[in-house]
Amino acid sequence: MTRTAEPIPRQSQSLVGHAESLATVAARCALAMLFLAQVAPQNTLDLDLYHQMALVRAAIAAGRMPINDIFAYTSHSGPSVHYEWGNGAVAYAVSSKFGATGLLVLKYFLTGLAATLALHVARRRGATWPAVFVLAPGAALLMSLGFTTIRAGLFTLLFTAITLALLERDRRRKRAWVLPWLVLYVAWLNIHPGFIVGAGLMALYWLERLVRFREPQWHLVGAGLAMIALVFVNPYGRLYPVALWHALTMKLPPIPEWEPIWKFPAWHYVMIYFLTLLLALYAAMRAGWRRCEGIFMLAACAFAAFQHVRHLYFYALVWVCYVPGWLTVSPFGEVIMRVWTRRSQFIAAACAVIALTFIPTIVKAKPWTLHFPVSLDDPDNVKEGVIYPVGAVDYLERTQFHGNVMTHYNDGSYVMWHAWPAVKVGLDSRNDVGYSHEFIMEILAFYHGKPGWHQTLDRYPTDLVLIKRSFPLAALMESQTNWRRVYRDDAFELWERPDLTLPVEDRRGQKLTGTFP
Repeated sequence: MTRTAEPIPRQSQSLVGHAESLATVAARCALAMLFLAQVAPQNTLDLDLYHQMALVRAAIAAGRMPINDIFAYTSHSGPSVHYEWGNGAVAYAVSSKFGATGLLVLKYFLTGLAATLALHVARRRGATWPAVFVLAPGAALLMSLGFTTIRAGLFTLLFTAITLALLERDRRRKRAWVLPWLVLYVAWLNIHPGFIVGAGLMALYWLERLVRFREPQWHLVGAGLAMIALVFVNPYGRLYPVALWHALTMKLPPIPEWEPIWKFPAWHYVMIYFLTLLLALYAAMRAGWRRCEGIFMLAACAFAAFQHVRHLYFYALVWVCYVPGWLTVSPFGEVIMRVWTRRSQFIAAACAVIALTFIPTIVKAKPWTLHFPVSLDDPDNVKEGVIYPVGAVDYLERTQFHGNVMTHYNDGSYVMWHAWPAVKVGLDSRNDVGYSHEFIMEILAFYHGKPGWHQTLDRYPTDLVLIKRSFPLAALMESQTNWRRVYRDDAFELWERPDLTLPVEDRRGQKLTGTFP
């Protein structure tokens, strides 16, 4: 006689459901703590913020946006189009009203909203919470490259998440998003050139819908045409798209984030990138073409990240929106769900422990404090190479110096913000906005004492040279020139040309502190 399985008592079903709910809550907490552990240590003030805010401040004073470069004595002639001016405007307004605290709140708001939207899209695409919890940590680690305080790219991270959420609404035949999107698009293109990512994702979405369902999607065609016209809605008018094309085709300086993925020194990011690619490939093969909507966008972003590390966070964002849904319907997704259901109590306990382990990292990072490194041994010096020349700029202000100061790529923006218009800089991190690739490479070689450095010293009308003491140029200035050192602290030196007579000041061993803004 065949025995039938006895039904699970109602009380036991209730306990199982409670355990699963508890596991879900604990997993959410663990994922949130992981996310915060990635965001909090990146509270070092981004150096680009200074030149962006300086531009906005100058524009407000003049009543118009400067067309030519007014900050550097070495910049090329012709228009200087700063396509990240909007980020400077937001940072200037927030920091002027709320200081560093306001800037940090804005940073956490942008990152938190981007993450929330990404999870929303993943769920709408059919991903189960267990699949999201298992897969999202890897994506969070890759996205962390964009969690800066505050680069314009952080806005692009959020705008990209909004774009994907709007496209998900479009997939469900809800078209009311188009007009709000166009307004958002204008804001985006005035904040960061990453608006091209949004336009590209929309074009790929249109193409995939056309290929899959033979749908012409005329509302998307109309939106695309409107987006092309709206590129001219900016303070620079027709100069903007020309400058943007130049920026996109310009050879980039040797900055790690612009290197291809295989050259990136942080190998854990490289390994996670290739692991996510393998998971996406497995999920696509298992789910099949019919269920893998979004694959065009993912493939394009994966290729972009392969070419340049900086694009990793775009790829990770698209990946977490789509791949968990594909994996949910695969055998791997079924295993995740089965283990989640049968081991809910263990998972809840494990996730609680994981969440607690992130607390020391978060507290040590002081997420409530804006990091402002001023020396090599500064505990806030978490971003290699970024040390602000607080003492040197203070010296320039106290001596009421007026003239030209040669500056390194990492130092010019800070000098610009505090000392302009009395001081013009030699180089800063504006890249193609004010300088050619050849000039940037020349100045970097100058600071590293490469052959020809002496000609660079003589080529420009430089009055002072600001040097980080760790650069080879510091020793060369002392041994091979008749320039005079007029200032030094534990991190920086200032050298004057022979016919100047500035007072000499030595602040070695003294504690320097910086403030923002």
